[in-house]
Amino acid sequence: MNAKHKFGIFIVSIGLLALALFTDWDKGKDTGTTTTTVSTVPTTTLVRTTESGPVTYNTITATFEGGGTVIPPAGKITVAEGQDQKFRFVPDECYEITEMRVDGVSVDVTHSHTFGNVSEDHVIHAVFTLKKECHATTESQPANYRISATSQGDGSVIPSGDVLLLKGHAQKFTFEPAKCHAVANVIINGVSVGAIQNFTFENIQAASSIHAVFTPITDCDAD
Repeated sequence: MNAKHKFGIFIVSIGLLALALFTDWDKGKDTGTTTTTVSTVPTTTLVRTTESGPVTYNTITATFEGGGTVIPPAGKITVAEGQDQKFRFVPDECYEITEMRVDGVSVDVTHSHTFGNVSEDHVIHAVFTLKKECHATTESQPANYRISATSQGDGSVIPSGDVLLLKGHAQKFTFEPAKCHAVANVIINGVSVGAIQNFTFENIQAASSIHAVFTPITDCDAD
């Protein structure tokens, strides 16, 4: 083999080696590109549901009658379950709180009440009554009207006696018979209205009277 042929074989060998090296480099470049593509795929956010679940809300209804106000304002408010809710009762001048009921049950008269750890609906009601010692002394003051509340038989009218009420205000009366007795009749301003359990004077504009009659229930064991 002459020198010319040897040189040709050398050139071919160099060419094959270069081709092999280029192929390996190109594969490596593709591999790198593939790796880069994988690394840019967005990760998935893990969504977790808390043990407490959705928040539950309960309704507290606050009402009042007579001269005064409830704070927060009277009406329905929503309270998140497990939270506390406080109510304050503020009488108008010459008024006082004479009755409070929570969920229909009479409770001690205070100027505030807190529902703790609320888990159900509630109702709260306050009664403001005009103090007997308060009377209108000047024309600039609103007129006071007297409501005379009386009863006959074994039972009570709440409130009872002479109740003074400012013009335009309201006053509720409740009739509570003694054991083995029932409300037989209620007479308002001389007119019989039947055996009702309570009555409210709305927007009072004149002196009024209310009278409840209680009678025994036959075949009732009083023991």
